[in-house]
Amino acid sequence: RQSWDLFCREKGFTEYAYSNQLGFHFNKDIVPIRKRITWNKEGRRSSALRGVSKNKIWEYGVTAMVAFWPFPHLKFKARVLFSEVEMTKDEAGHASKEAGDIIDDSDKQHKFRRSVCSSWRNKQWHGRLMAFLTLLRENKDEFAIPVSSSSSLELSAHPITVNAPVTTKLPDILDEEYEETDMSTLGNFDIEEDDL
Repeated sequence: RQSWDLFCREKGFTEYAYSNQLGFHFNKDIVPIRKRITWNKEGRRSSALRGVSKNKIWEYGVTAMVAFWPFPHLKFKARVLFSEVEMTKDEAGHASKEAGDIIDDSDKQHKFRRSVCSSWRNKQWHGRLMAFLTLLRENKDEFAIPVSSSSSLELSAHPITVNAPVTTKLPDILDEEYEETDMSTLGNFDIEEDDL
């Protein structure tokens, strides 16, 4: 895990200490706000890793956990980090929102995760993870994490897939857009995010 942490630091990720683990997040130096990252070969699937919601900037990231059973692998825990909005101007004088100071209050971070992320469904979480891995792998099927000056771990950039023997009727009955516009879906009555 120390090698993973060093790898993320060298990539320029924002590092944030959660209660007992480090999370690494994309930031303005890597991905612009609202930029969608195409993550499938056909080019039809894309996800944003940074955005604006409830007048805060959110940035997707992960915490990596090393596991050795049933085989050595990394498990990624999804993280969302919130910052204050800072207004900036480009060379042409156009104003835009960008991440300012990280909200360094765990209760406020939790509150924003509960409100902003409550409307994200499995499809959004999966898409963000795939976009995260797409940027890490740089058009390869794997990426290397140096563990010493002469050795690296080669990691597959594709998550392990699982076929579950159970499902719900909801994804099979409703259109893709229906869930996001259904006013009874938790959190949808106050959506400000533009990439759901």
